[in-house]
Amino acid sequence: MTKPKPKTAEPTFIVHAHQLSDRAKQKLVELIASDNNQAIRKVEMALGLGIDGMRHLDEVPRPADYIAAFKPLGKKALELCDALRELSGHYTKHFTERNVKQDAIEAALLELHAVANNVIKEFQGKPSKGARKNNALAEVIRRLRRIFRRYYGGPVDKRRKSGALSYRSDAEKHEIEFVKIALNDARLITKGYTGLEGLFRDPRCALPEEREQTIERIVHKVQNRRKKADI
Repeated sequence: MTKPKPKTAEPTFIVHAHQLSDRAKQKLVELIASDNNQAIRKVEMALGLGIDGMRHLDEVPRPADYIAAFKPLGKKALELCDALRELSGHYTKHFTERNVKQDAIEAALLELHAVANNVIKEFQGKPSKGARKNNALAEVIRRLRRIFRRYYGGPVDKRRKSGALSYRSDAEKHEIEFVKIALNDARLITKGYTGLEGLFRDPRCALPEEREQTIERIVHKVQNRRKKADI
């Protein structure tokens, strides 16, 4: 059984703006009904986060990953410390001749062993379910939505309702299309991707003004689950 590769996500990383194609730029400008270079620049930076940050935002280490990383470190540190202590004077004199303190090396190795044990104790027993998917994509969508609403210069209409059903307004449809075109241009989604509208309902993609609506939707889901559990 091969050992799982350690996750290479970093807490900080560099983001490079994605240069939109001329066609995508034109479509985005048409959708926001505003020829604004600043809006396009912000879109390109948001897309860059999805491209450069996907690995770092979607592959954050889980408790099991921390244990897998520190367990061998602690073991090897103790083994190396023991190996140093077993050297005879014929070998240890070479540390002294080079002005290196052997006891300082041993102390550092023991410290590493202690740190590893502390980390293992901290994460031992914690659940290691797979991290939520599409963290980077969700953050990019949230930023693109914010850009659209900030620079949108077209008419703002209300949703049309028919009984319990509610239909998106033209402005909201433009917003979805705006996000879709940008994501497609950066290849963050495929042309046939069908999960975009679902992500729009994801709390991670919500905007501040949608907070109340988002909370109501979450509460409604919880209530429905409880009703099904009681059946």
